[in-house]
Amino acid sequence: MNMTSKNTIFVTAAAWQDWQVKTDVIRRSAEKRGIDLILFDAGKPWYNYYENKIVHLRKWLLDYSRHRPEIEYMVFADARDAVFVKERDEILALCRQFDDERVWFNADKPMYPWPVQAAWFASRIALKYGAAGIANSGVYAGRIDRILELWNRCIDIHCFFSGNESKPGSIEQLIKEAINDTPGSRFRMSRCSGAEACLGSDQFHVQVLQAKWDDIVAVDTNRTAFAAFSDDWPTLSNRQCSGLMPLGTAGILHSPWLFPRTKMHEPNNADGWRQWAVREKIID
Repeated sequence: MNMTSKNTIFVTAAAWQDWQVKTDVIRRSAEKRGIDLILFDAGKPWYNYYENKIVHLRKWLLDYSRHRPEIEYMVFADARDAVFVKERDEILALCRQFDDERVWFNADKPMYPWPVQAAWFASRIALKYGAAGIANSGVYAGRIDRILELWNRCIDIHCFFSGNESKPGSIEQLIKEAINDTPGSRFRMSRCSGAEACLGSDQFHVQVLQAKWDDIVAVDTNRTAFAAFSDDWPTLSNRQCSGLMPLGTAGILHSPWLFPRTKMHEPNNADGWRQWAVREKIID
């Protein structure tokens, strides 16, 4: 990627009435690192991940691009559970190591797809992307035209899964039968969040693209620019989180497990996230 400070925007989704409170840590981390963070949908209603992070954001980005044609790239990070830990120019330099034709996501836990929680689904993705190559949609970056194309493909997937169309023998059909718990389905879920949860998840659509072996998706398995962590709060000095999910050289950290949107009203989680950010000097 040829990201520069003049052709790249940093964006987060801030669809809360009290968006100032909910986005406090990521905004302060961005300010400290010299990042002009755009808060898309600030103060507007939250519907679900698919509607807000794909449908609404796609519409906004199309309009933004028409008015700002010089902007070629976007870096996206979830507002509640991601922070910037390196300077803007350092993050851009890390992203310049990525292939320009694909959209790059941070890596999820190895062999841990969600919301489709099934070993056969994880194995299908791993055949192309590796066991550590399952995408997490909380942080990603790419050329704007490629991101728009990825979202178009996600919308096509959504239409198929929410409609009556059938594609016999395709991986999409197998997934559709599994999440709908169709009688006679060849594959069953060990645990399943159900069709409604899947259709409301942006990550589901991205992981279906992976299961289709679509080359538009790439995963930062080396934690070059993005790193997710779980189980415990990492220390930046040793770039580790309990030794299980190394942080690599990442400039954006993300923890969908320690502090998800579903726990937004639990004060202990919010306090823990902020205290960790202060302790590690991510924010002042």
